[in-house]
Amino acid sequence: MYLEVHPRIEQRHSEIRQEDVVAAWDNWLISCIRIDNSGDPETIRIGQDKLGRSIEMVGAPTDDGWLVYHALTPPTKNMINEIDRIRRNR
Repeated sequence: MYLEVHPRIEQRHSEIRQEDVVAAWDNWLISCIRIDNSGDPETIRIGQDKLGRSIEMVGAPTDDGWLVYHALTPPTKNMINEIDRIRRNR
């Protein structure tokens, strides 16, 4: 499947490069699905890049793969708490 990383990530967070996001998306430690405000599914992941940094990511499915439009390192408490809530409610 194709993975597109939104260019805004690198523009806003100069310490995160496109290849860091790709590596972390593929090497995820925690992953879950949430429903956005319009009712569409999104995937939330925390993964490690090749440097061993943990990166939080949010991606939306596309016709041919995924678009990751949010990435941040280190993962925030809010994201970790959201993942915990989603996993508990299963």
